[in-house]
Amino acid sequence: MIFPKGGVEAESTILFGKYQICRVIGSGRSGTVFLAKHLGLDEFRAIKRVAKEGSGFLRETAVLRNLRHPGIPIIYDMEEDSIFYYLIEEYLEGESLYALVNRQGSLTGTKLISFGMELCQIMDYLHSFKPNPILYLDLQPHNILICRGTLKLIDFDQAVSVSHTGKTEKRYGTQGFAAPEQYTDEPMDVRTDIYAIGALLHYMFTGKSPDMRAIVTPGREPADLKSAGTVNSGWEEKLRAIIGRCLRRHKEERYENVREVLEELIELKQGVFNEENISLLRIAVASSSHGMGATHVSLGEAAYLTGYGIRSLYQEKNDSRSVLAMAEYLEQSPDQYGIYHIGAWELKPGYGCCVRLEQPVYNAIVEDWGTGLQPVSEKDYDLLILVCGGKWWELEDSIRAIRLLAQSKNLRVIFNHVSSDMDIVLPEDITKLSFYRMPWFPAPEDRSFGNFFEELSRKTECGQKLEKLIESRTAAFGKGRTVRERIKRLFHFPSRGGGNR
Repeated sequence: MIFPKGGVEAESTILFGKYQICRVIGSGRSGTVFLAKHLGLDEFRAIKRVAKEGSGFLRETAVLRNLRHPGIPIIYDMEEDSIFYYLIEEYLEGESLYALVNRQGSLTGTKLISFGMELCQIMDYLHSFKPNPILYLDLQPHNILICRGTLKLIDFDQAVSVSHTGKTEKRYGTQGFAAPEQYTDEPMDVRTDIYAIGALLHYMFTGKSPDMRAIVTPGREPADLKSAGTVNSGWEEKLRAIIGRCLRRHKEERYENVREVLEELIELKQGVFNEENISLLRIAVASSSHGMGATHVSLGEAAYLTGYGIRSLYQEKNDSRSVLAMAEYLEQSPDQYGIYHIGAWELKPGYGCCVRLEQPVYNAIVEDWGTGLQPVSEKDYDLLILVCGGKWWELEDSIRAIRLLAQSKNLRVIFNHVSSDMDIVLPEDITKLSFYRMPWFPAPEDRSFGNFFEELSRKTECGQKLEKLIESRTAAFGKGRTVRERIKRLFHFPSRGGGNR
């Protein structure tokens, strides 16, 4: 079941005396999905409607009703009328893995491994039912929802217990992700799902499903898997080996169970952390006075880095509460790390010194300090940007701020809100620093900021690290799509009022 953004307006209807239908949010081979509000609890629900004739709805419901896992939607109720069955489920906000990869390209190492681990944990839970493990049998990008940075598995219409695999109609899954035995009379078991796990890891790593022609030869990797990623990365070689073993033509050659795959990914994650943290970028942005545009610049930097596949965190180090205001306006909620996922940005509000939250691994952290100049002057960054005003009534604050940070490493000073023909006269003691005029870019993800940021980074530690990170990411995204095109497609926002999924 896919929950696209927006949805189609549906006629205002109250189902079963308590569910107010809001709109259609998805449709497919398994039925139609409505967004509804429970009138008594004032909570949203997803209602899946399936025609009674020829459906496996009761089987799907029998599978789902006993499942309790954070990666699987909660089933609240089941209803029926003379024509349809109705499954009332937890309403989830997010986007499909397909949509994420389609607009962002292949995923960075830390995100890929994290999603792979979450998927394995869900599948290990399904396979743990004894004596009849539950086989999902249709793992594919459309059936995986990314909800506030975590993975959810939806649409169980193909799922069945092992003991019933030979007693019901064939389950072919989705081409490119289904195991070979799903197209034959060969018995299926947990290793059938392991094949699909490998196909999804391949998809997140390369941006495409595996080359089926390569799968028929045991031990041979798909050609696109060999060329994916970077050339000299140790963790990527190990990931290729894991994917290759999952995708073996004969299930006897695959991993015996999902726990084995999970254990290898856990070990691999530490390798990714070690390799990627070597090049961690630390960038700070501050301003000489309020309203100079430090947040605008910070978001622009995060957009630029994300466009290159460099996983970046915008961290609010000031007391403006801008992130919370944005999230409230867009009706967004944080993930388990307290991070908001808005567009392709990952935004962490300023929670204060008393709040301590675990933080995922990032390649770059952009800290927005606002007018907090003193803390910035006491730290070292790969790039420190000071945004100043150039008009005569702003110069006193600008000069004071520049002098405070003048001894900081990798400092770049930007003058904002000044025209190209305006001359700015500065005291002689600070004229040897690097000064820039802010170009006009109305939105933080605007392409013109990318060129400007590259210029700012030259001859700084940020520039040196950035060059290596970009080189390591470029191969993974494919040569056909430019970075500018990726950035343009990368940022979209949920509609205000109502959820995404």
